[in-house]
Amino acid sequence: MQTFETVNWEGLTLLSKAAPIRARFRDGVTKVRSRLLRRRNVSKITSFLPILTWLPQYDWSRSFFGDLSGGLTMAVFSVPQGIALAGITGVPPVYGLYTAIFPSFLYIFFGTSKHNALGENTLHWNGTSLIEEITTEMWTDGVSPVKEIHVATTIIFFAGCIQVLMGVFRLQYLTTVFSEQVMSGFVVGGGVHVFFAQIGDVLGIKLPRRSGPGYLYYRICDLIENISSVHWPTMAISLSSLTFLIVGKEFISPWLSTAFHFPIPFDLVLAVVGITATNYAELSRRYHIKVLGNIPTEFPPPSLPRFDLIQYIGVNAVAIALTAVAIHLTVAKIVEKRYKYKINHGQELYALGFVGVLSSFFPVFPVTSGFARSVVGAAVGSSTQLTCLFSSLALVLVILYIGPALEYLPKCILSTMIILSQRAMFAKFGELRELWPVFKVDFTIWLMSMLLTVCFDMGEGLLLATGFAVLTTIIRMQRPKWHFLSRDSESDNFKETKKKHLEFVGGNVCVFRMDAPLIFTSIDRFTTAVWQCVKTWERSKAESFVTIDQMNSANTEDIFERKVRAAQNGILREDRCRLVIDCSGFPYVDYLGLTTLKTVVADLTAANVQTYLVVQKGEAETDWYPIFTEWVF
Repeated sequence: MQTFETVNWEGLTLLSKAAPIRARFRDGVTKVRSRLLRRRNVSKITSFLPILTWLPQYDWSRSFFGDLSGGLTMAVFSVPQGIALAGITGVPPVYGLYTAIFPSFLYIFFGTSKHNALGENTLHWNGTSLIEEITTEMWTDGVSPVKEIHVATTIIFFAGCIQVLMGVFRLQYLTTVFSEQVMSGFVVGGGVHVFFAQIGDVLGIKLPRRSGPGYLYYRICDLIENISSVHWPTMAISLSSLTFLIVGKEFISPWLSTAFHFPIPFDLVLAVVGITATNYAELSRRYHIKVLGNIPTEFPPPSLPRFDLIQYIGVNAVAIALTAVAIHLTVAKIVEKRYKYKINHGQELYALGFVGVLSSFFPVFPVTSGFARSVVGAAVGSSTQLTCLFSSLALVLVILYIGPALEYLPKCILSTMIILSQRAMFAKFGELRELWPVFKVDFTIWLMSMLLTVCFDMGEGLLLATGFAVLTTIIRMQRPKWHFLSRDSESDNFKETKKKHLEFVGGNVCVFRMDAPLIFTSIDRFTTAVWQCVKTWERSKAESFVTIDQMNSANTEDIFERKVRAAQNGILREDRCRLVIDCSGFPYVDYLGLTTLKTVVADLTAANVQTYLVVQKGEAETDWYPIFTEWVF
């Protein structure tokens, strides 16, 4: 029972509870704060691990069978692709299967995309030359030899750390420097690297190991020197495989797609046929066909990356990290538009980074998204990240129970699969036809990106191509275009006029506009353009007084100069012309730009050029051209 006591104070009677009300109030505030903090912490955890949000809400009755079929389909396509891309990387084939398992499984916990699938991608990782260079250098230094997979895991660890830092500082916008032209040229250049990396296995020629900038030149020379030693049985299998894949994917697949609701894995069919024929016909023993060899049927224990190799992989790891982010976010944007849901790009940086760091403890190589791999699962009904779980489990069963059968798969068949997969990349040559007529700078960026990627390794080529694209942007900012504005007699509006059409500019008023920021990089161009504008306008007006006989004379240039001088001398007591600088073409102005603008106006005024500055800024202000017409004209 609560008790009350009466307190008299200066004639006032206060009723108060015996229990301390303030203490109770503080306890209540503390409880509310703890609940809010608890909810905030839970929100942070769920945003960092999105699986805690979508898994409790998973609709097992509607999504399970679609995700299961999508995961099994992805696994079917991942088996030949993983083994083939391991050859590009320069590591044993089984590591390609590991790479298709661990990153894809870890992405379930961190990723926000329902359809993205991490795995191998030839666009951003061609580590053969880098691995060969590092292993060779370590061997010649007298240190114990380094295995190829050690270099690959160290690269994915370092690249993952870079991606995590990009997520912490929200630096996903840095990938915008990889313009579409830079990436297209890089993709085609990477396709050239992939082609020459696999052509030896296709022809059955053993080529010496090459690495470093320009190694493709020496590889081509080696190929020409050894072309007479082509292994004809291997080449016959390669041509047969190439024919089968082209006919199947280009002609049979479109016809079967009308009857089946899932893509036909012609790569897997070819691999099964090749394994069966090699095993029962003993092609390896009788015709010396090179096969994959031993495929381990057990998983290696986790191990730390070789941190002592970081000094050798710095530039390449940065390039691989940035390229992986650019490709991953590009695929994420495509998935957003296609399936109409929002993907958290900031969280995707964390996902890509932590997947790389955690995967580096297993024998895998760098990964990123692939749109084709993502669409394969969605084509048969996958709708959540659980598809990657089923795909990983299916690949685990492949390694444990089907691995020994993969030993008889000919290498030339894998190389044929890889080369044929590059046809989509080489199809990007068609972009040059569209760029050249209108966008010659973009055409040059595309071409330079491809050439730099071909001449250097893929990492250095991408960085150099990006630097070239940034340089062209700076140059274009330093030399922006300017033009005259003339009044249209029909609509009474102002429009851009080329310098050769100045006869449409009436009166003695010259309207000038430069569409570029007026900053330190463009002030020299602005100053030169303003004076060139005045001289061009005056010259045009002087030319309008030249007669036909004078035009036909040999001293036309002297006549023009005399007309200009006469016009200038005749109006020295008045104004040479009225110059209107339309400042609405300046998106922004820095301090040096403003100082230059004041100086130019002062110099023009001293030269008897009456100058007007017209600025239109903000939605509230009306169009200044009608007002300007009343004042000046």
